[in-house]
Amino acid sequence: APIMATLGLANYIIMYQIARKVSFRLGNEQVEAQTEQNVIANEFLTGIHPIIASGSTRHWVNRFNIQNLILSKLAAKEQIWSASPKPVLDFISLLLILGFIFALYLTDPQGLGNSLASLGILVLALVQILPALNAISRSWMVIMTNLPAMERAYQSISGTVPSRTEGNEILESFQRAIVFENVSFAHQERDFLLKNVNLAFEKGKVTAIVGRSGGGKTTIINMILGLFSPSSGRITVDGIPIQHLR
Repeated sequence: APIMATLGLANYIIMYQIARKVSFRLGNEQVEAQTEQNVIANEFLTGIHPIIASGSTRHWVNRFNIQNLILSKLAAKEQIWSASPKPVLDFISLLLILGFIFALYLTDPQGLGNSLASLGILVLALVQILPALNAISRSWMVIMTNLPAMERAYQSISGTVPSRTEGNEILESFQRAIVFENVSFAHQERDFLLKNVNLAFEKGKVTAIVGRSGGGKTTIINMILGLFSPSSGRITVDGIPIQHLR
């Protein structure tokens, strides 16, 4: 019983560390690559006409293929690490058997042969328990690999819906410009998406915002609408801070 407990404890510690440091990281990288791949596919399909007209189809296909290659490499790594519990358990079991033999030799060198029956019982017990420990370890690693995707889905489902915070001032008409003054923005617990942005959307002029996916184009619009609040800096409409407006 103490030997079986030692085997189970050693297996738990090793597999926990592997799952926490390797499987979870692989799962997180897979979620990021899948998200980017979905964004590329969505933008390609919704903008198919201008993409074909501008002759940039190959560029978009290459972007998609890069993410696909990243995903395939991550999947290969996941399969390799998922196969690690069995060799780890076999190695620990071998160490336990050798340790048991060495302990018997130290306690009774002359009667080692008489202890072969006990050694056989130990080996039989190990053979019986190893498949169960292996299955538990693999399940734990699968859970940790899929945990980032589950966390992302939970955040999307349970996250609060943005709502505009209204002030008391009424803007009768738009006269001059919507101005960003040293505006920075970051989602909670993430890096800055926009940092020290200064720009003006002037009345009567067309302002185009271009950039890669995730560059902050939609975030700028959401801040103008008052759905997102800047992390620092301010946004004004004709000189009035946007949070003061009804």
